[in-house]
Amino acid sequence: EARSVEPDGRVDLTLEIWQTAGGRQEREIWDGGMEFVDDWDTETALAYDPDRDEITRITDPEWFDPGKRGLPSPDGLDWGTGNVSDDLAQLLDRARRGEENIRLVGETTIQGVPVHELRIERTVRTTVRPVAGEDPRDLPTRQAKIFRVIYVDQERFLPVRIVEGGPGEWVNSITDYNTAERLPRTPENERLLRMSPHPGAETVIEDDLP
Repeated sequence: EARSVEPDGRVDLTLEIWQTAGGRQEREIWDGGMEFVDDWDTETALAYDPDRDEITRITDPEWFDPGKRGLPSPDGLDWGTGNVSDDLAQLLDRARRGEENIRLVGETTIQGVPVHELRIERTVRTTVRPVAGEDPRDLPTRQAKIFRVIYVDQERFLPVRIVEGGPGEWVNSITDYNTAERLPRTPENERLLRMSPHPGAETVIEDDLP
């Protein structure tokens, strides 16, 4: 269970996240009842909107195109979501070996928990902000530096806090993990990766995302 906030107050939500090692299957439930399920192996994506009582099934192939949306990345991070998609103990070892763009900043304490502070940086291409009526797919792009700081429990190697931001050390979001645990991959636990039943909900197909 985690709480994610944006400093400007636009987003402040509590969510539950279940995911497999590597982040290739993932399910999120937000406070208010929004629910999301992604499976990169079967290329299945579902989103439930409780206000509309509607399930959206995403069939646009670009949703799972690594060059368009960002497949779970080789540095073990699911950028832009506040989630971690890989083994943080391995990520810590890579930082200690001096791997490029991954740095062990030091040790500190978050919410009373002793943590390692890891900083990861990446240069990405981003679309220039559109004006009203413009199709963002037709806009020029530019390079931008983004960063993620992960505070890793020193004993259990699980996330305690994730901070994401961009140019000029601008902070985009802060995610605190109130509860984090590893579960064995049993049939019972695998059910946690599936969408909840929503009897009567309408299903719509989205095959051309912007």
